[in-house]
Amino acid sequence: MRNTVPSPRAVNEARLRQLWRQVFDDPEEFLDLFFGLPGCLNRCCTASRDGKIVSALYWFDCDFRDRKLAYLYGAATDPVYRGQGIFRGLMERYHAVLREQGYAGSLLVPAEGLAGMYEKMGYRYVCYRKVWTAQAGESSAALTEISAGEFGSLREKYLPENAVSQTGTNLTFLRGQANLFRGEDFLLAAETKPFRGIELLGNSEAAPGILRALGEKEGIFSTVGNETPFAMYHALQPGPEPAYFGLAFD
Repeated sequence: MRNTVPSPRAVNEARLRQLWRQVFDDPEEFLDLFFGLPGCLNRCCTASRDGKIVSALYWFDCDFRDRKLAYLYGAATDPVYRGQGIFRGLMERYHAVLREQGYAGSLLVPAEGLAGMYEKMGYRYVCYRKVWTAQAGESSAALTEISAGEFGSLREKYLPENAVSQTGTNLTFLRGQANLFRGEDFLLAAETKPFRGIELLGNSEAAPGILRALGEKEGIFSTVGNETPFAMYHALQPGPEPAYFGLAFD
């Protein structure tokens, strides 16, 4: 029987999955969802040392005023190789790749304590939001669970001016982790076990009724606003900057 030699792509994905497990606490179902996304490894930059990948990052494609933006996601460095400037070099390569491919800029939502590091790499906060805690109301809001495609179509109508648009693969990934709902005058993406309102667009006063409908006593919601810094931006081309970025895949 002939031995089958794994393809470089398969070897890389296996190492990337291993690196992800070293840094993030996500179940295998999540890894299957993420690495199963179309073009996932084409939207990836890596750095290697000692014959193996030790740092990696990924991005999702977004749009803003007909300009292509990248949403940086899943940046990870093997703990053994931290503090050697590897990730900074990887970020420089990432920005160079984006410029070559015509991206206007890069967005990211920094993990706690990392905003200062990204500031040194040219990022600054430009997108804000409103976050609040609501209590369940006395009556339920009418909720209809919808597909990623319908959510995307409706979301474009609810988004404010100067908002980043996310469609296609982004919403497929979102739907794999969250429930998507529409109401009479609102749109909601939320994790429900336990509840976390990822984004509520439209009538924010529907929050208490949403909680009652989902059988929750209390919940955190996020919507359009100027109160809480959320996404940082690094311009790669001259032009306008986004002011709202609502869907981060925490």
